[in-house]
Amino acid sequence: MQRPLRILHTISLNRFAGPAEAVVRLARAQSRCGHEVAIAMDTFKEGDLRKKTEEFGIPIDDRFVLSRKAGSIFHMRDVLTFKKIWMESAVDIIHCHKSHDHTLAAISRPSSTSTRLVRSIFNERAFDTKYAWQLRRTDGLVTMDKSIGKELLNKGLIDSWRVFLLSKAVDPHVYRPGKGAEEVLEALDIAPGSTIAGLVVCDEDLDDLRPVLQSWEKVLEDVPGAVMLLVHVRGDKDKDGFVDGMLSGHESVRCMHVDMCRPEIYRAFTLEIVMPLGERGSTACHRHALEAMASSVPIVVGGENDAAGLLHGGGGVVVDAGQPASLQHALVELLSDTSKAADVGSEARHEATHENAMDLQVEQIAEFYRTLLDGVG
Repeated sequence: MQRPLRILHTISLNRFAGPAEAVVRLARAQSRCGHEVAIAMDTFKEGDLRKKTEEFGIPIDDRFVLSRKAGSIFHMRDVLTFKKIWMESAVDIIHCHKSHDHTLAAISRPSSTSTRLVRSIFNERAFDTKYAWQLRRTDGLVTMDKSIGKELLNKGLIDSWRVFLLSKAVDPHVYRPGKGAEEVLEALDIAPGSTIAGLVVCDEDLDDLRPVLQSWEKVLEDVPGAVMLLVHVRGDKDKDGFVDGMLSGHESVRCMHVDMCRPEIYRAFTLEIVMPLGERGSTACHRHALEAMASSVPIVVGGENDAAGLLHGGGGVVVDAGQPASLQHALVELLSDTSKAADVGSEARHEATHENAMDLQVEQIAEFYRTLLDGVG
C-alpha cells in the first residue's frame, strides 16, 4: 500500500469563490482519502476563505501572507517560509493555484529538493517569455483547458508526462439525495411537494436571464402551480438589487442570494436549468450542473453549453437555445411528470458520479504527484 502524500496547497486569494472554492473541495477530498493536506492563503486581507476552510476541516498554514499587496517585507517573509519547507522537505508536494503564490514558490525553490512544485494554470500567461523561468523551476502543471495543455506541448515548453489535464469533478458524498430541502422551502414560503425548476445563476450569466423568464411564463400555462427557484450565486452583493428588480412581476419565481449553492438547495429542485443556454458557460456553471446531477436532479441544458457533454447516457435534456419552444417543452415534460423527472434524476446521479467523482480525481492527481516524485515519465 502506498503511503499517504503530504500536500500543501497555496492560493493568493481570501474569498471562497472560483478557484479558491475548488481548492478547498479538492483538499477535503484528498484529506478524506488519507493524505496529509494543508492550505496557505492570503491572510493579509480579511475574507471568508479562512472560515470556509475551517468549516471543511482543512488545516491552515498561518506562516504565510501570500498577498500581492502586502509589500516587500511580507513577500520576503513568504519566500523564507517557502525556503524552509523546501530545505526540510516538510511536504511532498507544493501545489500553487492562483497568482502571487506561483512566483514566490518558484523564486524560493532550490536546485535540489525532494519536494515537487506543481502549478495550476488557467490562461496563456504561462507561455509568456517573462515567465519562462517559472516553467524551468516547475515540476508539473495542472490545467482544465485542453488548448492550454496542447499549446504547452506544441511549443516544447514541458514534457507531456509533466502535464495533467484536470476534468470536472463533484463530491458525491456531499452532493447526494438527502434531507434539508424542507428547510429551504419553508424559508422561501414554498409549499411542500411543489414542482420546482431550479436555476443557479452567477453574476456573469444575468444578461441571459430575461429570455428564460419569458419562457417560464409560457411553461406556467401548462404546469400551473410550478415554482422557479432562482439561486443567485453572487460575486458582488451590489448585484442583489439588480436581480430582485429583474424578477419584479414574476409571481411564481422565488430568489435566494447566496455565496455558494449548498447541497440542500439542490435537493429542493425537481430539475435544474443550466445557464447560460446559448454559450459554453463558465467553470462555475459546469460545477453547478454536476452538483445538481449528483443530487439526483435532472438538468435542462443548451446544446452549446459544455455541460451538455455530461449527458452521455441520460440524466437530462439538451435543448436548442435559439428556440424558446424547445426549452418550454423540456420543462413542461419533466415538471408535469415528477415520476419521470425522478427516473431521469437517478440517471443524472449515475452519469455525474461514474466518471466525475471527486475521489476518482483525487486518485488520478495522486498518481500524477507520485510520477513527479519518482521523476520518471
